[in-house]
Order: sequence, then structure tokens, then C-alpha cells
Amino acid sequence: MIDNAAKGAPAGSGAAVAAWQSALAPSTMLCETMQQTAKQASEFAESSWNSAASAASNAAQQERTGCARGRALG
Repeated sequence: MIDNAAKGAPAGSGAAVAAWQSALAPSTMLCETMQQTAKQASEFAESSWNSAASAASNAAQQERTGCARGRALG
């Protein structure tokens, strides 16, 4: 986007365009870092959720199995 704007800039405005690009570079890097961090946090949350759901399912299955054994013995 900035490169396209620079192509259409008037002659002699190269220094202003370079300053503009220098000013926007950290913002762009910040946005990319924030996106990457959000993606990692989302993946971690999903993984944690899946682990918790699996543990709860296993515990429920073991409880049902234990109750069935208790009835068979009793």
C-alpha cells in the first residue's frame, strides 16, 4: 500500500515517503506480533479446553464403569 502511494508521489517527496515508511514499520510489526500472540493464545486455550473435556469424559466413563462393577458385585 505504501509502495503504491510512493509511486504516485510528486517528485522530490522521497524523503517524506521514507519517513512515513519508517514511522509505520514499528506499527506494522506490532500488529503482526499481536496477531501471532492472539493466535498462540487461542491455540493454547483450545488445547486446554480439549484436555479438560477429555479428562472429564474419562472420569465420567470410569465412574460409570465403577458403578456397573459395584452393582455386579453387590
